[in-house]
Parts: sequence; C-alpha cells; structure tokens
Amino acid sequence: MNIHWQENEPQEASVPNQGMIDLHFSVSGQHLQSDFGLSLQSAIARHLTWIPSEPSLGIYLHHGPDSGNGWQRPTENGVIQLSRRTRLTLRLPPHRVTSGHELTGKQLLVDNFALEVGKGRTKHLLPCPTLFSRHVVMTPELLDEADLTNAIAAHFHTRGIQPRKLLCGREHVIRSASGTWTAHSLMVADLEDDESLDLQAFGLGLGRAMGCGVFHHHKSISSVRRDSND
Repeated sequence: MNIHWQENEPQEASVPNQGMIDLHFSVSGQHLQSDFGLSLQSAIARHLTWIPSEPSLGIYLHHGPDSGNGWQRPTENGVIQLSRRTRLTLRLPPHRVTSGHELTGKQLLVDNFALEVGKGRTKHLLPCPTLFSRHVVMTPELLDEADLTNAIAAHFHTRGIQPRKLLCGREHVIRSASGTWTAHSLMVADLEDDESLDLQAFGLGLGRAMGCGVFHHHKSISSVRRDSND
C-alpha cells in the first residue's frame, strides 16, 4: 500500500456542481462476475446507444460492502454476491439525463447474470473532502504503487489539484476492449471544494464507462488507515 500524505486543515463543503449530474438507479440481481465493468458497459449500451460516443460519462455500480481497501473478495469461481442495496450510477452531462432515464425498467444481461434496473433519480454532485474510486488505471502498462502514486500526483498538479493525501490500494487485473489492464483502488483526502467537484465531474485515467476513475464520497482516510492496520 502506497501513501502520499500532507496535513491540511479540514474544509466544509456544500456547493453543488452544475457540470455533471448523477443518475442513480436501484438494481436487483443475485450475482455478477467480479470483473464486470466491460460487460456492464456493453449491456447498458445496448439500451442507451449513445454510451460509446459520450467520452465524459462515468458508470459506477455500488454492489455492497467493500473489503480489503475497496476490493471485495470474490468466490472461487470469480463471482460476487450483490446486496439488496446495490445501486447503479450514470454520471452524465445534463443533455444526456433525459435519455438516461430510458434505462428504467430494463433488464441488463451482464456475463449471463441478469440485473433489473429500477426507477432513476437525479442528484447534483456535491463536494466532499474524501473521495474513493474502486478502479484507477492511468496507463495500460503495468505500474507499481509508487510509480502510480507519482503519476497521479503529477497529473493532479496539471489540473490544479493539490494531492495532499493519496491512499493507493492493492492491484487487480480487469478486462478492457483492448486487453487486460492493471487497476488499483484509490482514495484522495483533504480536497478543497473545487478540487472535489473537478475530480468527481471529470474522473481520473482510463475507462470511466467501465467504472474506472469514477469517484464517490467516502469515509475519512484516517478511518481507512485504522481499518488497514487492524
């Protein structure tokens, strides 16, 4: 586990972002393959055909409690069990929200597992000082945690984001349309309001439609460090 750490005064956050909008759907289903990102993207694109042509969107499936710093351990056959609180989020530019609602009531076939999509509801992005992404891929080439953390910090500087605290988790291999990628979970903490909104709206790295580099609110990094040491 690689950590970049710089102390900073805590900030309060309350100003919404108008650039991207989250469209949240309830989802019912039993199981998914642990590496479901590419297949989920394809399943959604069968109903929302504009998905491949919308570079700014993000897709995220919150499928239940995490373990191991953002990586849920699958069963021996690579299958994860979905909780009743599973939610699908499409992070969309405003002009795609109306058509995004067309996913309501659809069945998604993801690697032969069926997901039933419930009614969607919209929510503007709100800043949060601590954000988390389950999968981050900066480059298709393999990077160790130290190199990845340095690459992320350098990229953040080009966007005006001061990377005060980064917690890079264990690596795992995921499928992409161009082959396999090595991804890491990533937590970023002590963000200013504008930094938090920028990171949520525009993400980080490759594969946002597969769930990579899509950030959501999370508990404080101090809690995660305690969990990691337990």
